[in-house]
Amino acid sequence: MLDSYLPTFFLTVLYLLSIWLGNKYMKNRHALSLRGILTLYNLGITLLSLYMLAELLLSSWEGGYNLQCQDLTSAGEADVRVAKVLWWYYFSKSIEFLDTIFFVLRKKTSQITFLHVYHHASMFNIWWCVLNWIPCGQSFFGPTLNSFIHILMYSYYGLSVFPSMHKYLWWKKYLTQAQLVQFVLTITHTMSAVVKPCGFPLGCLIFQSSYMLTLVILFLNFYAQVSDRSVSSGKTECRALALTAGLRLLIESGSTYLWGTEAQTPAPLTLFPASSSWMATTAVAQRALYSSLMKSHVWFMCLHRAAKVFYVEAANLFEWRRTQAQ
Repeated sequence: MLDSYLPTFFLTVLYLLSIWLGNKYMKNRHALSLRGILTLYNLGITLLSLYMLAELLLSSWEGGYNLQCQDLTSAGEADVRVAKVLWWYYFSKSIEFLDTIFFVLRKKTSQITFLHVYHHASMFNIWWCVLNWIPCGQSFFGPTLNSFIHILMYSYYGLSVFPSMHKYLWWKKYLTQAQLVQFVLTITHTMSAVVKPCGFPLGCLIFQSSYMLTLVILFLNFYAQVSDRSVSSGKTECRALALTAGLRLLIESGSTYLWGTEAQTPAPLTLFPASSSWMATTAVAQRALYSSLMKSHVWFMCLHRAAKVFYVEAANLFEWRRTQAQ
């Protein structure tokens, strides 16, 4: 599958066609249960993710991987071991196309969002490129986190098929937050190799950070929509703004990790407003603000602003590195 891009490309096209044709086929038919198949499928993905997590941790530890920046050649046999695991990670992305196919057959069309399809289709193609050009080194970190997240996700999906298990699935409400934290940590880890380069291709680092930023924006949008339904039913506070506060803290902590002390920091991140009273906003004010935001085109504005800030911060970073080199 790695010798040519064609199998990856055609599988992706087949995946997209299956969604379109499958929805047409199921339109006037009863939804399928698939309980037994789903149980086996989710168990299989959970076990595969557990294997990949354990193998990535052990091989990176064996190779003495540097968490801030790891090149492609210095770890010897450990790099080969990591590359073999990442092949399974790439292959698992084709297996996960079945997530969407099962949604189609069960007529769960509300689950087939742009985020869902974009994430599944793009990851499979991106990891073909990774396995061909950067199959080890710095590439290990994202799959390690993602394998852990998938253990949580697919174990939940598998157990949720059984109504009697629902009361025990306490981690369901944390899945989206965990995915967002994963993206922010991956961006931080990726940019750390820009600040302290070790020979890992710079263009790949910038691409990965940009791609992960799109996932952050799309997941924030998804999380906000879910929270909006909860707020309108009066069951919970506005969680989206609380999550934004958490992301702000993560990004600020990440910038401290990347650039060291305050004196060395090239410029503060400006994605979120810096105000001493920001965290003290009352729940009522948060709900009112959130309601007004959701009734506008705020997420397009957020995407534009986030992209602008990202590239401004990247420019600041490169300028800082240039002055440090002098």
